Amino acid sequence: MVLALASVLLTPALALATPLPLDEAIRAAWTHNEGYAASARATDAARLDADAARDRRLPTLSLSAQGVRTDEPVAAFGMRLDQARITAADFAPERLNHPDAIGGYRLGATITQVLYGGGRVTAGTDAPINPYGLSLLMELENYASGGLTPVEVLRTATMASADAMGVGADIGSIESGKLADLTFIDGNTLENIADLKRVRRVMKDGNMYDVSSLIAGR
Repeated sequence: MVLALASVLLTPALALATPLPLDEAIRAAWTHNEGYAASARATDAARLDADAARDRRLPTLSLSAQGVRTDEPVAAFGMRLDQARITAADFAPERLNHPDAIGGYRLGATITQVLYGGGRVTAGTDAPINPYGLSLLMELENYASGGLTPVEVLRTATMASADAMGVGADIGSIESGKLADLTFIDGNTLENIADLKRVRRVMKDGNMYDVSSLIAGR
């Protein structure tokens, strides 16, 4: 059977060609059809995206080495602790807020898998090894350094923790009917998780408190 008419309708460029069998006419039409070619390219691109997404779910080992010198309060305290250089004087408020610069080297090895493998990461602290209050913020920054996005980091200390304790129906997210204390940040934690240290106000049990007033003891 031949299909000269089909080849003319689907691919005008073949109108003057020798009549083709049906299967060859269809194949020729597909070969010269721009819409089909574009669809094939889109399919190939989607397949590459799927392969990349699959690869991101595989365990990833990351090694790092860096030299550090800082007088940032949280980092400086952590480095003194790591180097066993903490003394009673380091707990004085003035020393905590304005520490001397300290330097050192950090080596790290990180395996990223558990979250993307269907696991759940919940925030914890190293208190009292690290100072109360600051320890949670240090932990969250470590998660970000380990490869979690800011949104994923925030979930470890909110929704994921509430679900792990079996109280996700009552706390863990800001929703109608749930209980929540609020922290007001001067920054954007969705871009920089370190902005969590820039607390300006807190709401506790429905009462608003200004951080500067709390520090001043008013």
